Amino acid sequence: MRKLNCRAMELTEKQIDHIQQFLDSGMKCYVHKETGEIIDLLDFDDIYDTDEYEELEAENLKKIEDNKDDYVEIEKMSSREGFQVMESFVDVVSNRNIKERLIRALSGRKPFSNFKHQVDNSGDVREKWFAHKAAAYTNYVREKLEFDFDLPEIKEKPKLEESMEIDFDEKTLVVVSNSENGEVSSDTIFEFSQEDDIVTADYDGGTIRYGKIIGHLKEDKLELVYQCLTNENKLRSGKGLGTVKLDNNGKIGMMLEWEWLDGKGEKGMSEYKEK
Repeated sequence: MRKLNCRAMELTEKQIDHIQQFLDSGMKCYVHKETGEIIDLLDFDDIYDTDEYEELEAENLKKIEDNKDDYVEIEKMSSREGFQVMESFVDVVSNRNIKERLIRALSGRKPFSNFKHQVDNSGDVREKWFAHKAAAYTNYVREKLEFDFDLPEIKEKPKLEESMEIDFDEKTLVVVSNSENGEVSSDTIFEFSQEDDIVTADYDGGTIRYGKIIGHLKEDKLELVYQCLTNENKLRSGKGLGTVKLDNNGKIGMMLEWEWLDGKGEKGMSEYKEK
């Protein structure tokens, strides 16, 4: 058991990441409605011999059981939700042979174990699956905190302090990770500008000769369209919805769910950070 204290109005991306990691590893997480205290416990429904673990964590179990109305429980994804995450990953796999094997795994008996077997034996696709699942779980936890957490301030999202407002003007962002069917990479540089709620950017580098973004920023959501010319003189365009965050130093980070508007409309996810 690990315990982390924080104020409910100040749940950070790091703390949300803490929750998603422990949910994915078979834990249950409880968030105190007033103090924001986070307690994670083993999910005893998934453990064969629970007596030993219940004894080890009896104090924390009793604390939660005696104060049930003070905590909100965040459970792991259901089997259906987990299956949908696997399906969404298949959509962004570009290697045709691996994609077909994953589709067969999901279509047969024991889809979870067969999918895991295929991923574990597919080279660097394994790491991309971990990144995809982590991003999906982070979004799942964020939605739980926003909509299931019985606090108006969480449902409405905490307002950023005046000194920590999101401002893309004259900011340079780089790519941290991207789905393999994306064009941009860590060699691509994005130079942003912002006027009121209009955000624009020019980008180049890596496989991109020139690219342009135009978007609308509303609170921590950046809805955008993009187009680019690749080094092979191929014109591409797409749209995306970014979730923007600020780290403790006020630096911008963004998770972007995107979709190509040309070709087959392939989808993916990428992460950006301010230099």
